[in-house]
Amino acid sequence: MLLRLTGTFFFAGPTAFKRGDLRIRSVPFTVHRPSLEEVKRIHHILTTIEVTPYEETDSEIPESIPNETINEQPNEQPNEQPNEQTIEQQENDKIATAIINGNLMELTSLFESDYEIPVQTEVDKIRTPVFLAVEYNHPDILTYLLDLDTGDIDSPIPGWFNRTALHRAVVDENSEIIKMLLNSGANPAPKDLHGQTPYQIASKNIRTFLRKFAGQNPEMHDWNSMAISPLTEEIELLNKKKNIEKYKRKKQNAKIRQQEKEQDELKAKEQKRLEQERAEKEKLVVQVEGSRNTKISNLTEREKRALTAEARISAMKGTGASCSYCKKPLTTIPFERLNFKYCTVECVSKHMDEL
Repeated sequence: MLLRLTGTFFFAGPTAFKRGDLRIRSVPFTVHRPSLEEVKRIHHILTTIEVTPYEETDSEIPESIPNETINEQPNEQPNEQPNEQTIEQQENDKIATAIINGNLMELTSLFESDYEIPVQTEVDKIRTPVFLAVEYNHPDILTYLLDLDTGDIDSPIPGWFNRTALHRAVVDENSEIIKMLLNSGANPAPKDLHGQTPYQIASKNIRTFLRKFAGQNPEMHDWNSMAISPLTEEIELLNKKKNIEKYKRKKQNAKIRQQEKEQDELKAKEQKRLEQERAEKEKLVVQVEGSRNTKISNLTEREKRALTAEARISAMKGTGASCSYCKKPLTTIPFERLNFKYCTVECVSKHMDEL
């Protein structure tokens, strides 16, 4: 059985034929509009054998037969070798030229005529009509070809990693062409030589477009088996809500981090200020202690004893000076800072903290 139909119509519902049945073959050439005349033409091509005349050469004549006995018969149909111009004309596909140039009128006339597409001798240069329309971005011609159902919508292109027209549209990120192909029955499942489907080689935006299309047409294919998760309006709204909440959390976390950063900066500044004050206080204490030691070193032993005795007597009478911090009587030479007098260095430091 030879089929021209490539969609899912023939295999839908209970039927004796399934995809992959060895009894089914595809018509191995491009056909025209479905009509009785076209069926007859296809039947004639498929059931006809072309026999070319055989011309015997001298090298094939047995040596035992004399040349006189050979009756040379003239060739009724001489087998002439085609010249380069003839080969070029055979390889010049008018349908491909019309598609590339975007000439829909010429393409229509070619399909309605008896024009036969020449056989392409180089496999890597084979391009189907649908693939050419996608490659050169001619939506009007693609619409015509899809309505005509030329049977090549899912045909792999050997010269382009065995990719299909849908692969081409996905690479070009042409959502309009992708939608046209899918609505016309293009299969999103075929893999190229690298084992990649159109969805797997698509960009982020095209993947989202394919997921939305799957959400709008859930019954068209088994999308999950193709690793395409359908994106319905409900899921899209839910994702949008999640993204808004995620954005709010992100913004709130950024605000909290900014506040923590400012607090850390304030703490660092305060710590630096305290360290500076501590260093200045220690420096003043050292200066006070040094000033007292200098004053004591300038006194003679007799003056030292006299000052000590005078301080003790004043403390006993209660008329002597006392420490500006701890209020204890000064019985020795005091530590002086500004107008204050202290009994020890610790009192100087503590009093400075209070001030």
